[in-house]
Amino acid sequence: MKTKLTGLILIALLQAACAPGFDLREDLRLENATRLAQGTNFSRALESAPARLQAMAAPLQNNLSQASAQAPAGCTPALPVNGSTAQAINAALKAGAKAICAEAGRLDEAVTITDGVSLFLGAGEYEQSATLTLQGNRVALVGATAFGTILKMSAPGPQVQIGDFVDYYRVANLSLIRTHGDLAVGDNGVRTGKSNNNGVIEALWIEKQFDGLYLGVTAYSQIRDISVNECARHGLVFTNLQHPGPTQYYMRDLLFTRNDGFAIYASPDSGQMSVGNWDGIYTFHNKRGGVVLATANGHKVESLRMTNSFFGNDGYAGGGAEIAIHGGSLHAISNTFIEMSGFSGLDFNTIANDTPGIYLAAGVNTVNMSNLMVVNSSGPGVLSAAQNVLISASTFANNGHRGRDDRNRSGIHNIGGGTMTLTGNQFPAIGAEQRVAIFNDGAAGSIIESGNRIDTSGGMIAQGNASAPVAPTPPPSAPASFIRTQFDLYLPGCWTAEKESIWQTWFNNGGTQADFIWTLQNVATTNPSCLVR
Repeated sequence: MKTKLTGLILIALLQAACAPGFDLREDLRLENATRLAQGTNFSRALESAPARLQAMAAPLQNNLSQASAQAPAGCTPALPVNGSTAQAINAALKAGAKAICAEAGRLDEAVTITDGVSLFLGAGEYEQSATLTLQGNRVALVGATAFGTILKMSAPGPQVQIGDFVDYYRVANLSLIRTHGDLAVGDNGVRTGKSNNNGVIEALWIEKQFDGLYLGVTAYSQIRDISVNECARHGLVFTNLQHPGPTQYYMRDLLFTRNDGFAIYASPDSGQMSVGNWDGIYTFHNKRGGVVLATANGHKVESLRMTNSFFGNDGYAGGGAEIAIHGGSLHAISNTFIEMSGFSGLDFNTIANDTPGIYLAAGVNTVNMSNLMVVNSSGPGVLSAAQNVLISASTFANNGHRGRDDRNRSGIHNIGGGTMTLTGNQFPAIGAEQRVAIFNDGAAGSIIESGNRIDTSGGMIAQGNASAPVAPTPPPSAPASFIRTQFDLYLPGCWTAEKESIWQTWFNNGGTQADFIWTLQNVATTNPSCLVR
């Protein structure tokens, strides 16, 4: 039997220290988000990565490969029966086994592990067509490593279901990948029931689901070291639809890339809903936007506490902000970098107009934000209608790339209704897009300033307001020599006088030289046939 188990990498549930998962605490920027989203083969994703990324990601790769341990004493082997691992697991469960060690094969019938049972899935690929369910108390589903134990789901339904009112559970070290089309609600990597507590969800690669994770009520559960990619809707959904209560998952180091909805969508469907501490949320190229705290049926999300995070290139199709809070109170955001909201990360010609870095709706009562970098947004850095806003020790630079007026080409735009206190912030003259530092559409005195630094050396105006709006400055035009030079550089032989005239008109209507160059580069790369305007 020992020979049969050779190469099976297992993790003991009852060890006091959890096996190390992958740690994303490094400064994840655009290039590493792109590489990490390329597939489950981490080594292949690194082959062409920049040297800086390779150096940063090496510890991550080591942690993944080292997250292993020997099988606990008394583990019952579950060897595939005619290729079916599920049959072997169910036979072991029927015999009363409490620790089951399975080898790769088909998960072709439903498996439910209940009170006190730990199921360990060894390294390899599992063809999954039925759900794995955790029920009861003190249960665990653990693989070898996040990239070592790969579950490929070919049927509708969640890959892992955590049942109603489960207490003390762990799901760890798995790749959860869906291989069928026609995705629908319920097709999730991990889905919870009405309520759960004291859970740990960690070290997962989740790919091509409808929603990557769909999580209900909890008071104290943890999520850490997760990557969610290419889902048809959202990366992560929080909801109390099935049962009223909070979704207080304490989260650390989660990466969301290339999802068609939002990275995280929190919806308080059946009552006020508080959330847990979020430490290290990283996003890249999510179509509709980054994080959304929605309102539903008059209910609001309360008490977001988020820090040490990075948001970039989200909302390029839906126009959603990197962070959008639609209601609630006692929100706190700190130590976070936000860039290029409204820009596609993979096609620089795709940009949504007027997309803010951060949006605070009128239903927001109280929010504190400190030590933020908000740069290169399509619209304003912050767009706020909230009641009580404190922003301190933060930087707002070169926002408004696709802003259609001065309000949307500002560092901060207050649209009234409450009081905004700005203390110790800076508005440097980096780039020419941000024409106004602070635009106030609220009542006189609704913005209280102290110790802010606004660099007007590049032409940025310190403050605009509704009663005395800033006059639009004419957009810089590009001389004919510039247009022709760039055509000759990127698309030799493609320049014509007609094209030059069309582009000159585009520049005169607000087009930027950077977008012009991106267009030429994209055509030169994908279709060098001179079909440019």
